[in-house]
Amino acid sequence: MGLQHRGIIVDFDSRRRAVLAQRGLMQCVGPRDDREVNAAWDDLMKLVIQAWSWRDPESLDALETALVVLRKRIEDDWPS
Repeated sequence: MGLQHRGIIVDFDSRRRAVLAQRGLMQCVGPRDDREVNAAWDDLMKLVIQAWSWRDPESLDALETALVVLRKRIEDDWPS
């Protein structure tokens, strides 16, 4: 009986860890309602699955549009 693979280990490279460490502690921007942004993330995942399934230009266009909208919504959470 052979060994069965049960998962994949992903190694985050040290450059990514260094960038995250330089950002320092995150600051809370105050209480807010995240339902809309969470719904946008859920929609993004649905579009990813659709694009993967159909593999057509229209699905990729919808995915790109959703990414642009989501990026605008979360840019303020990550000061540069």
